[in-house]
Amino acid sequence: MKQFVLVWLLGSLFAVSLSAQSAPNFFQRVQESDIPTAQRGASPRSHKPLVYQTWKLDYTAVQNALKTAPWEFTPAARQHTCTLAIPVAGGVTEDFAVWQTAMMEPELAARHPYIHTYAGESLQNPGK
Repeated sequence: MKQFVLVWLLGSLFAVSLSAQSAPNFFQRVQESDIPTAQRGASPRSHKPLVYQTWKLDYTAVQNALKTAPWEFTPAARQHTCTLAIPVAGGVTEDFAVWQTAMMEPELAARHPYIHTYAGESLQNPGK
């Protein structure tokens, strides 16, 4: 019985430590009415979903985090060294491993060094 309690306690502590290491979340849920009209666009929406949520992105913080994203096919990419919490359906966030990927021809990329592309995979639902 003592062994069972000890194993359960260690398992619980391990689970708590894993949940405490979640990815940084750069998104904050906001009410659409709190978004200034100038940021929503001047013209009225022609289509509006029945159910949706609005989120605010800390652009500078996520931009800085993405600067640490490793290139794909590197050991750092396989070790998930850059993770972000990203909003998904249902109003929750999911942790994603993110890495840089080259999509442009090298000559074009050299002319536009400010354009970056990223790929990612959910850590909670790999392969989806």
